[in-house]
Amino acid sequence: SKLRSAGYHIAIKDIMQKYTVEAISYAAQKSALEEQYEQAEVSGIVPLTPIIREFASWNLLKPHHFNQDMLMEIELEEEKQLREVLDALMAHHDILRSVYREGQLEIVKVRDSKAYELKVYDYSESEEQAAELMEAACTDLHSSINLEEGPLVKAAMFRTGAGNLLFLGIHHLVVDGVSWRILQEDISTAIRQVKEGTKIQFPSKTASYKAWAEALAEYKDSHLLQKERPYWEQVAAQMAAGEL
Repeated sequence: SKLRSAGYHIAIKDIMQKYTVEAISYAAQKSALEEQYEQAEVSGIVPLTPIIREFASWNLLKPHHFNQDMLMEIELEEEKQLREVLDALMAHHDILRSVYREGQLEIVKVRDSKAYELKVYDYSESEEQAAELMEAACTDLHSSINLEEGPLVKAAMFRTGAGNLLFLGIHHLVVDGVSWRILQEDISTAIRQVKEGTKIQFPSKTASYKAWAEALAEYKDSHLLQKERPYWEQVAAQMAAGEL
């Protein structure tokens, strides 16, 4: 990620095969992400990936409430500034503007999307009950996510005597453990830029989730993958027979 931000590209296989920093450095190439990946707004139906199919097969009693969340300290005082940060985040990370209807995940255009919901809570005068009150508020936000109508992102700004906190609750269809680290870094970057009075500028986009899903669907039917089928069928048979 840091190499990409500096304008270099390195393949994962090179990192795994070349072992040392020196050897890997020779494989690094100057690249322009703007030329490799779509930098404009991405929208439309996302082809069904294995994990989306898996989610549908579970038939969860409350599929709307299948979320992950994060709580982080933020050095912002004004709700308006936080909305600037979140607006930029939703525009940059297209998948966050998704809705899930009739078994299909769709990324909605910025102009047509609710994108996120933000609520502001002031607990600066009730420090003793702050933790309990925040937990209740976060539970309510989680419960309010609606897959079909959106948004799949719920946010809260908690004002406390010790400082302000940002809560983000996002449906698991559009976020995972790796995603959070990227989002947290981008939020910190945007907050710094807002405080400096400069335009919010994130690192260039890499492949969108939609593009990756399309490539995955294409690969699924490729001759290269079909050649591996007998091998994996043999492995599966050995596992079933208890030989592995």
